[in-house]
Order: sequence, then structure tokens, then C-alpha cells
Amino acid sequence: MTLKLSRAARRLRASRTIVFATGLLLAAAASLHAQDRNAVSVEASVGAGAGRGGGPFVLRSAFATDLSAAFRLNSAHENRLLVSVVRGWQDVSNPDLDCSPEPSGKCEPTFPTFTSLILLAGLETGQLPGGTVRFLVGPGYYRSENARVGGAEGRVEMATHAAAHFALVGFARGDVLGRVSGSTLRLWALGVGIRLE
Repeated sequence: MTLKLSRAARRLRASRTIVFATGLLLAAAASLHAQDRNAVSVEASVGAGAGRGGGPFVLRSAFATDLSAAFRLNSAHENRLLVSVVRGWQDVSNPDLDCSPEPSGKCEPTFPTFTSLILLAGLETGQLPGGTVRFLVGPGYYRSENARVGGAEGRVEMATHAAAHFALVGFARGDVLGRVSGSTLRLWALGVGIRLE
């Protein structure tokens, strides 16, 4: 019962953080938008993913959320250079408290839940008839309950052209983390979101 309550409390705290951070990003975007409508965009997205590598984890499927702010360095061009800051969260859920016992009698662990802060740079092309595509890569800092580690992320985003400043976005991302408990871990996620620009 205590474990269920602690997981519920963590999820509630994470959801409040996401809502608060989204509000801050939207407020910042509105302020910057008034100065230069093409210079900045903010994005909130959700999706599904999984973790790879590590030990004999019993669960690896995850729910992923990302909040990002991207800054165009040459907004007047069709192909634009970007710098983006991303706050990510990838949670492996075990709501039924499934337990696969080890020989010692303990439960095999689930794949770690990670929060991340990532700095990306890349290119956005606006030459496609249906919208834009972004190609981004960069270093990140990843944190779980038992680990703090550096890593890197590669990310591709496809978005519709903005209508009333909003665009629909689809994304795919992959992360490679430094050694956690002696193993290199990998994360991936696919999802959809909304971009304000």
C-alpha cells in the first residue's frame, strides 16, 4: 500500500511539474513572439517508448513526455539553424506491482524512470509542402532514482505548417546514456505534440 501511494505521489508531482513548466514555456513564448514571430517556438509532446540494455529488468515499456523551447538562429532562411532545450520524462509503469522473483527471492527490478535535461542543435527545413522537419542532436543530463549520468540524444520532428500559431508535431527520439550499474542504457520514444510558434 505504501509503495502504491509513493508511486501515486510521484506521478502527481510529475504531472504538476509538467503543467507548471508548460505554462512557463507558453508565457515565455508569448513574450518572445511579440518581439520576433519567427525566432522561437515551444512544444509539448507525449508518447510511448522503451528502455534497452542493462540487467534483467522485468518491465521496459514507458510513457514519455517532453517540453521544449527552440530558438531559430537565422529565421529569415528556408533552412534554419536551431538550438533547443528539452526537459524530458520517461516513466516505466508497473501499476499492478508485478513481481518476477529472482533466485534470492527478491523481485526483478523494472527499468529505471528517467528525467532529463538536454541541449540540442540542428537544422529545420521549411521546404516541404506539408510542413517542416527538424533534425537535432546534442548532450544531455539524465537522472533516475539511483543514478545521475550524462548521455546524448538524437531527435527528428515533423510538423504541419502553423495555423493560428499552432502546429501538430510527430517526433522520434533515441538516447544513449553513460554506464548505469555497469551497463550502457538506451531509451527511445515516439509521440505527438503541439507546437506554438
